[in-house]
Amino acid sequence: MRIKETSFLTVPVLAQYYIEDSGFFVQAGPQANFILEDVNINTVGLDAAFGVGYHIDEHFFLDARYAFE
Repeated sequence: MRIKETSFLTVPVLAQYYIEDSGFFVQAGPQANFILEDVNINTVGLDAAFGVGYHIDEHFFLDARYAFE
């Protein structure tokens, strides 16, 4: 079996809505995907992404996202 690795660049542009005084937020928006190698397939893709997150403090947050192709 041959396995080939491919390099991607993903650029999300997400809006965030903060749930008042809780630290939680939801996010949604478009996400562009670029294949960074010379291959014989479509090298640009556009997805719809959404996610949820939590601000731990002023400098750190955790989030989880999912994107639909």
